[in-house]
Amino acid sequence: RDLDQAEGDELGPYDLCVIGSGPAGATVVAELAGCGLRLALLECGRMRKTPHHDELRRVESAGIRIKDSSRERVLGGASTTWAGLASPLEAIDLEPRPHLRSSGWPLTRAELDPFYAETAARYRFPAPELYAPGGFDALRAKGDLQPSWERLAEKAFLAAAEPQDFGREQHAVLEGPDVDVWLDATVLRLEGEPGTERVRQAIARSAAGREVRVRARGFVLATGGIENARLLLASRDLCPAGLGNERDQVGRWLMNHPKSYRGLVHLAKPVRDLPYYFGCLHQGYAGYAGLRLSDEEQRGRQLLDSYVRFEPLFPWTDSRGVEALV
Repeated sequence: RDLDQAEGDELGPYDLCVIGSGPAGATVVAELAGCGLRLALLECGRMRKTPHHDELRRVESAGIRIKDSSRERVLGGASTTWAGLASPLEAIDLEPRPHLRSSGWPLTRAELDPFYAETAARYRFPAPELYAPGGFDALRAKGDLQPSWERLAEKAFLAAAEPQDFGREQHAVLEGPDVDVWLDATVLRLEGEPGTERVRQAIARSAAGREVRVRARGFVLATGGIENARLLLASRDLCPAGLGNERDQVGRWLMNHPKSYRGLVHLAKPVRDLPYYFGCLHQGYAGYAGLRLSDEEQRGRQLLDSYVRFEPLFPWTDSRGVEALV
């Protein structure tokens, strides 16, 4: 229901209130539904995109450009625009980097591995075996070219051929008796209970300007790297610098994956077929292989992980007619 349909100015109390209905928020609700908890899910947008909610995606950024489409305000969040292309993190991505202060995660790749397998089984992501030798790389031998690399490693990226829309795929869960989904509910801030150090309510506003308090024993912020930080910084009653920001760290470690076109590779003769690198469908997944610096190169050059991929140029590339058709 839309927030304007709420009776009164207060909702709850809930056991848990999840803010954001994208892949993170929808997964939390799906995993906890049926566990005897009363759940609320707050989504800024509606079932479909609207001009008003699209305006709320806008952000000013310096340096790395932030795309509006990376911050969808609609049921399903970024999964409505993201194709689901993914690859497991490498072990080195989680390790401390001696040349970077505060680097490293309190998790290892080995600890994540069983969860990658569960995620694949429950949410239509590729099974870990497809990324391992003998998986997607079996297509390597089927192209016109089998290159060899020095100081580089190949890395597969795969997505379900029919992308996951978490609002659509978790529809049955969101319609469940223990879940209240409130649409057009833009959360302005979180507030604590006087005399405690715990968040007890979220203040949400509809497009029409109506404000409603949503009370819960616990809250999950699942609104993405920018919105999570913004909400914490805007919630100041428990900490004048922003909720959880006693050490001035909230919003300081934005994760992003900037990308751009960087040059052309000219081959001695044209390549007509290179599915492993150019991309193809394989066992129900769309994917391709990119190239990353080996762990040894990253450590020796003090560089972070990244990758390049090849995109083919066809005789019709840049044809306005063909681009319009696509």
